[in-house]
Amino acid sequence: MNIEIANRLVELRKKSGLSQEELASKLGLSRQAVSKWERAEASPDTDNLIVLAQIYHVSLDDLLSTDTPVDEIVQDVKDQQEEKKEEPKAVESEKDDDACLTPNQKIVKAIVHGVFDFLGILSFLLVGFLWQGNQGYLGWKCGWTFLLFGEFLASISDAILKKKATSLNVVFLCVGLYCLICFILLDQGMNWFHPLWVIFLFIPAYYGIAGSIEKAIAAKEEASKTTDSTK
Repeated sequence: MNIEIANRLVELRKKSGLSQEELASKLGLSRQAVSKWERAEASPDTDNLIVLAQIYHVSLDDLLSTDTPVDEIVQDVKDQQEEKKEEPKAVESEKDDDACLTPNQKIVKAIVHGVFDFLGILSFLLVGFLWQGNQGYLGWKCGWTFLLFGEFLASISDAILKKKATSLNVVFLCVGLYCLICFILLDQGMNWFHPLWVIFLFIPAYYGIAGSIEKAIAAKEEASKTTDSTK
């Protein structure tokens, strides 16, 4: 083996904080085999080179190259690992909004949503059969809005459990109210679909205000933690 590559193996091992015995244990080899590689008396086979690259978190090219300093490679690896640690957190915060809940709270959430889904379906059927209106089928036109109201009511428990006002689903509330009111008025011969669209302005207004308040509270708590840590 090239003496420069052998020296590189020594540097990478030391940078990884491993002794020859520890590295040999990971590879399932004897310490003498590792020692021979690092003295350029023998060369690791392809399988061992792949495993070495994985242990040192470098590519095979970096492992066998003598052009790039080891310190630079190690720093690049550390930077990549830090990026990988941060990315899942960002994705998790976006995709899994339930991460802040305990297992018991997740069970409560599932039960609450199940109950309100059932009540929404039951309300839809009851209203459909019992509320005829002037046109004879008003209940079926309005009944499905109770499914939305059920989801809105369930989201109240989400907001309480997560202590986040933005978890309240006001979209379901606004859509349900808009359709329910418009269908009732339409049954009375009044078309209010156009003027009542202003209801939807409540959605961005609510989330904008609630989001700003949550950010202000989070910033205050972070500042308080920083102050406590410096004392």
